[in-house]
Amino acid sequence: GIAPNDRVLLVGSGLTAADVVATLMRRGHLGRIDLLSRHGRFSAPHGPAQAETSGDFAGAPARTARGLLRRVRAVLAADAAAGLTWHAAFDRLRAQGPAIWAALPAPERRRFLRHLRGLWDVHRFRIAPQTHAILQNSIASRRVRPLAGQIVSARAEGRSAILEIRPRKSRALLTLEVDRIVLATGPSHAEAIRQSPFLTALAELGLIAPDPLGLGLATAPSGAACRADGTAN
Repeated sequence: GIAPNDRVLLVGSGLTAADVVATLMRRGHLGRIDLLSRHGRFSAPHGPAQAETSGDFAGAPARTARGLLRRVRAVLAADAAAGLTWHAAFDRLRAQGPAIWAALPAPERRRFLRHLRGLWDVHRFRIAPQTHAILQNSIASRRVRPLAGQIVSARAEGRSAILEIRPRKSRALLTLEVDRIVLATGPSHAEAIRQSPFLTALAELGLIAPDPLGLGLATAPSGAACRADGTAN
């Protein structure tokens, strides 16, 4: 339903947004495309075939988000000296994720989610090289304009939408008029139970419970769902 000359706003700059950009470019879209996200980050591309990192995050795992960040930086520096890209360290982080997460107390998990999750997501959820090339070329040719900030208000005006956006690290508001808005922020994990009648029914029976950090369902280390009383089901 997006016409070739429509002014499009994509909310989110991850994999879904990149897929939408690639689709619009394939269709020969001519209108302006704005790509809005809170931090202006993009999903990183896949890396080359290479040796595994020598870094380890599960042995004596970090107990704080800051300690984990320091360890990751140290491994990245050692890997770079050995001729490896950052992908090797993040592959190891992904493989050892359960042990890393289990070692962090709840306050440190919250700190990680507040300060580091965005960086983790763009390196963990990687973009296909073809889609990455299309996105970067579209930005370089100014067919796509990246914006970092948040929507303050939105109102309808005829067939268009008028939005006020507060750019990141700025107090001045940017007014944007668009014809189409595409939501590409991904699922709302904190709303998973409420948005599913099936999960809502299970929660009402006490068979499942929400994750206290808003990540979806509360689970035991085994992966089993936790009941409302915290025991594994």
